[in-house]
Amino acid sequence: MEHEPLQDLATRRRQRAENLLIAGVTLLLFVIAMTWGWHHDLATLFSSSHPAQSAPVSAPLTKSFGPKIEAADGHETFDAILMFGLIASLGLTAFAVVQYQRLRAALRRQQEAELHSRRLAMHDQLTGLANRRNFESFAERAMFERPATEKRAVFLIDLDHFKPVNDAHGHAAGDKVLIDFASRIEGHFPGGLVARFGGDEFAAITPPLADDQDALNYARYVIAAVQASFDYKGLSLRVGASVGVAMIGDAVDTVGEALRRADIALYEAKRRGRRQIAVYESALESAVQARSWMEAELRLALQNGDIVPYFQPIVDLSTRDVIGYEALARWRHQTRGMINPADFIPVAEQTGQVQQVCETILAQSVTLARFWPAHVMLSVNLSPVQLRDKDLAQKLLAILAAHDFPAARLEVEITENALITDLMTAKTNIEALRAAGVSVALDDFGTGASTLNHLRVCQFDKIKIDQTFVQSMADSNDSIAIISAIIGLSRNFNLRCTAEGIEKASDLELLSGWGCAEGQGYLFGRPAERTAFETMVRPEDSAAASV
Repeated sequence: MEHEPLQDLATRRRQRAENLLIAGVTLLLFVIAMTWGWHHDLATLFSSSHPAQSAPVSAPLTKSFGPKIEAADGHETFDAILMFGLIASLGLTAFAVVQYQRLRAALRRQQEAELHSRRLAMHDQLTGLANRRNFESFAERAMFERPATEKRAVFLIDLDHFKPVNDAHGHAAGDKVLIDFASRIEGHFPGGLVARFGGDEFAAITPPLADDQDALNYARYVIAAVQASFDYKGLSLRVGASVGVAMIGDAVDTVGEALRRADIALYEAKRRGRRQIAVYESALESAVQARSWMEAELRLALQNGDIVPYFQPIVDLSTRDVIGYEALARWRHQTRGMINPADFIPVAEQTGQVQQVCETILAQSVTLARFWPAHVMLSVNLSPVQLRDKDLAQKLLAILAAHDFPAARLEVEITENALITDLMTAKTNIEALRAAGVSVALDDFGTGASTLNHLRVCQFDKIKIDQTFVQSMADSNDSIAIISAIIGLSRNFNLRCTAEGIEKASDLELLSGWGCAEGQGYLFGRPAERTAFETMVRPEDSAAASV
């Protein structure tokens, strides 16, 4: 049995009480009138109006309680009926007035509810901005009712590094960022409209523009709006913004087409490195088609086992002995051959497939590496997306345990840029991995941001000098100075140091002389499917042949 809402039940009870009160007051008035003889006064008044029908006025008011009705001549009965009718009319009038007030209040509540419903239907409940439906309606009017010479632009805006804020500080912190960001940009589009489509995705349509450059000025303001941090309970939260811009013109005949173009431009802005602005142009269409193909093919490649590890040796520069291998992801496409990691890894990161790629590479690598000599390390790269996962250490250690591979023989490489988005979660993951015996290397050292702060906050075991410095030593004294400083820094922090990109014997001699302990590059070997420690047949092939 369904129960009435408490508010409706209370209203019904109040109305019932009001009705009973009206009826009670009416009855009480009738009793009082009859008790005090008011019906005789009414009869006198009535008789004076009709002399022929007048009757003797009865005795003075009686003091007894209750009406005294004499049925003999009918005068008393008539007086009582007349008095009852009068008082009942007053009661009905009072009831009608109360009902009228109720109807007015109900109508007012209905109108308010309709206004509230319409607002909910057209606005985002969290930020108060317009929602997609409202935006599309406004944009349609702006597009098709504008003068032929009027220019406008549609923006799609995505907050960079918003997810780490939610993950690290909770959804309340994320909501605060969204609300504050909305308030910062809403008033900057007079004559236009700002909307929230959901999550951290916003849209805007500009006021009429003087020229195309004016659209970029509005977009730059959006980028500038997130430069200042967002305060949440004393914390300074930082995010960025990427903006895709689509100009409204003759070739754009629907709101959907304008949003599609803005979305293509937004993807390009993110590809350029976040906190960027990109304007739609037809050349971007081919990039979107290539990305769609890459996404679909990558999904199939993971299912079919086409993503495989290639191994590049890491060498002790003092002895020239191989002391480890770095496992690098390679994609052997069935029709296009080898696909460059620089092409598919960014797509994997954007689509969320990178974690599966990295875990696949680790699982395949440890299957082979457990047959290497015990002193040879296996090194794998971690994606920034993985580093934001609070369960990262648990997942990696589970793979090692499943393949009976010692944690002490694994080294994970982390780039500096991976630390920027959520340093504290990264620190937690690094501590958990090191506690289990896994070594942690800071990769591409010197190319990211806040390097020294990262060394202070996080405990690393190794620094890897980026290959751009190594390969420019012959032509740049600055690169030599940077390399020398990094080697000295590693020595002061008691960290191992590996130089990447060694291709010349002369560079090897210089690095070794400066005290760099380890090296990696084409001089020692290119990435290959097999290592020096494997036989002509892989371990799993040997096992299969012996069955």
